[in-house]
Amino acid sequence: MEDNNTWIFPNNIEFETIPEYSKKFSVIPHDKTIIFDLRQTKTTHSSFIGFLIHAKQKIDKEGGILILKTSPSFDKILNMLNVSTYLNFTNQEMDEVDNPLYSPKLQKSNKQPIISH
Repeated sequence: MEDNNTWIFPNNIEFETIPEYSKKFSVIPHDKTIIFDLRQTKTTHSSFIGFLIHAKQKIDKEGGILILKTSPSFDKILNMLNVSTYLNFTNQEMDEVDNPLYSPKLQKSNKQPIISH
């Protein structure tokens, strides 16, 4: 993880790391744009999906925006667990948050995370 607003996750997210993510997440502001970069992630423990759902709910409640940058492998995991619809996939290409395709007003009004490949 780089900072409070951009989190870069490893190739394999193991069960033992989830409490660390949860602890860090609990003390950061949730009313901002938070990016979870999962482009390197190939496998994950199912409890991490619970963490993602919790993070989305907390960020939505406090008026922030969740952006998920995912790998094709991680997309398959989300689809297999039937949570991709809840996390609202989009096919926008986003290298940076300030990319012209990114619209904070649109995302704040929809209260949905952006998932980018």
